[in-house]
Amino acid sequence: MSKALLILIALAASLLTADALNCYACSRCSASFKKSQQAVLSDCTHCARTIYKDSSTVSRYCASFCVSGTDSFGNSVDCCNNKSYCNSTSQLGGFRLTTLLSGFVLAVFCSRL
Repeated sequence: MSKALLILIALAASLLTADALNCYACSRCSASFKKSQQAVLSDCTHCARTIYKDSSTVSRYCASFCVSGTDSFGNSVDCCNNKSYCNSTSQLGGFRLTTLLSGFVLAVFCSRL
């Protein structure tokens, strides 16, 4: 097996074995975020947020598995597992970007070995 593949497997494993998180929880709540008005769920693998396209509401929740993107109804789904309470606002995209850039840099580095 190539070194690059082994390193990518190790990176994926480290992302999957993250510590349990605390996540904000609400169903169809206001998009404007106020910590004091949010419930908290503990022992989560991922925190997630669904932004509903037909209104200015969001749902925040705990998920055992999560894929960021657009669901079949056209709603935006954001996932994170980098730190507790990461489903508060739009900071979710930064984790995905950092992970993708890290993987790209790693692949370029390994291809030169």
